[in-house]
Amino acid sequence: MNPRKILIWVLLAVTTAFMLAACTLGESGTETTTGTESEFETTESLYDENGYLLDSLPDDLNFGGKEFRIFTWS
Repeated sequence: MNPRKILIWVLLAVTTAFMLAACTLGESGTETTTGTESEFETTESLYDENGYLLDSLPDDLNFGGKEFRIFTWS
């Protein structure tokens, strides 16, 4: 067999093994999770009244007089 074909088969087998290992169940037979959903709950809304995402920049942000250009599209 061609060495290139052997390498392809080995990579395919390793990829398949990782995919199967990621889909396995925990010891108790149920899926395991690593975090709680409460980590992502916030008391403030992340969006303004128009539906735009609010920034998290401080009010006293200073770039030392530098001028910035920001490219956007809608």
